[in-house]
Amino acid sequence: MATGTIGVNPSTVGPTGAQGATGATGPAGTTDHTLLTNIGTNAHTAIDTHLAGTANPHAVTKTQVGLGSADNTTDAAKPVSTAQQTALNLKANLAGPTFTGTVVLPANQTLTTPTIADLTNAGHAHTGATSGGTLNASAIAAGTVATARLGTGTADATTFLRGDQTYAVPAGGGGGAPTAATYIVQTADATLSAEQALGALATGILKNTTTTGVLSIAAAGTDYETAGTSSTHAALNAAHGAAGAVVGTTNTQTLTGKTLTAPTIADLTNAGHGHTTAATGGTLSAAAIASGTVATARLGTGTADATTFLRGDQTYAVPAGGSGTGDVVGPASSVDGGVALFSGTTGKIIKAVAGSATAGTWPKLPVGTLLTTPEAGAQELDGATLYNTPNTTNGRVAAADTVVFRLAANGAALGPTIADFFGATSAFPTVAGAVYQFVYYLWYLKTTAGTVTYTLTNTQAYTNLVGAWEQSNAIGLQGQSGAGTAGIGATAGTTTAAAAFPPTAGLTTAVTHWARVSALAEVNLAGDIRLRITSSLGTVTPLRGSYYTVRRLPAGNTGVFVA
Repeated sequence: MATGTIGVNPSTVGPTGAQGATGATGPAGTTDHTLLTNIGTNAHTAIDTHLAGTANPHAVTKTQVGLGSADNTTDAAKPVSTAQQTALNLKANLAGPTFTGTVVLPANQTLTTPTIADLTNAGHAHTGATSGGTLNASAIAAGTVATARLGTGTADATTFLRGDQTYAVPAGGGGGAPTAATYIVQTADATLSAEQALGALATGILKNTTTTGVLSIAAAGTDYETAGTSSTHAALNAAHGAAGAVVGTTNTQTLTGKTLTAPTIADLTNAGHGHTTAATGGTLSAAAIASGTVATARLGTGTADATTFLRGDQTYAVPAGGSGTGDVVGPASSVDGGVALFSGTTGKIIKAVAGSATAGTWPKLPVGTLLTTPEAGAQELDGATLYNTPNTTNGRVAAADTVVFRLAANGAALGPTIADFFGATSAFPTVAGAVYQFVYYLWYLKTTAGTVTYTLTNTQAYTNLVGAWEQSNAIGLQGQSGAGTAGIGATAGTTTAAAAFPPTAGLTTAVTHWARVSALAEVNLAGDIRLRITSSLGTVTPLRGSYYTVRRLPAGNTGVFVA
């Protein structure tokens, strides 16, 4: 809607002249309303309504009021100019923008968690390892790493890269070989004391002198034939080869009927040839046979089959006794008393030899599994017990293998507290689950009258122990039959490791006493067993000749038993 001051022409609304109002007030300060009231019948209310109306009754346009480019639109519908639209078309969305061409960011910008798809063909530098500029060495697929990237120091032909990444001359290396040695060099080197400089020689064919190794230029006609002269050489003397026509290296020669004197043939690898006459050099080293199998006919004469063997005279024959009958041929040395042990139709000679202190020199019976049914004459060892089978009526019996410990001198006085009768090193070692029979024969001197107690001590608890002791007369061994009173004590079903027998009667002092202690011990865990003695008063002194025996019994019964 247009705004401003609307002027009213008196000619359009009423009389003209001094009564017309052209401003806000009329003559003598009267209002237009007053004037209009006095003119005709037109009420001023219509004018007020007209002035307040916004319906644009006169159809005033925006161009008429100088607003031709103005539009009355909402903010959302307001148009943009062509220039603005062109500029906006060059901008990218903040969310998920798509760029074309080259995108240039201002310097020193910070990218927050960017995702870069590929840098394969993009030039870039790895400068700051602390900011992620590291490079895996396996990614270096081409080129050569500069020496400065490998270590510090001077990198040249005299230095090497040490393990601490420093270029240095190795200890003793001196940076090169010794200068006093003889070298062949292209040009003279003042640092070398002995050298042959090729640059000092004339142009020509290089010649080496045998034994000295000195290089020189070969002389034409002496050391070699001048190029191009072979075709005109009428006759070659003996120093240059055989007489006759001289041919070139490309000529084909027929050697039929020819004799080659000491020829040199470079290689016959791919040339068919035969080794037929040893007298003319057709020999072959056995080391050259690297594959295949030599035919039996090439090894000897006679019939070569599954029953024959190649003798030392290169004849196939059946060995004596080889068919399972006849005598077995022994070695060259004497085998008197030896036994031939067969397995099937083949066998070995067993020769008994004298054993020595060296381990493994004495014959041994191998450990094995016992026969299901004992056989007469069999001798078996199951690793715990040695068995013999004299006959099948009584069956397999355990060999009486006995361990013996004996005092070779009187022992020290023991007691009255408990002590080892046979000494600290007299215990018998046992294995787990075994059964042993112990018999102790004791002679000792009692220094003070009193009783003694025998104890069979084990380092492990027994599975079961039964035993008994027999004692000489309480007054000692007086050489009188029946003198004094004999004693006996027993124990049964003991499992305690320190198995004490009942004590003896009071024994007379200052006399010799004798006792026999027997026991059958079933052990659970491996340990060691020893006999100990305790006195109620005074001491006992073990006497020389006292001893004990131990036998390991089979785990079960052996032999044949009937009802």
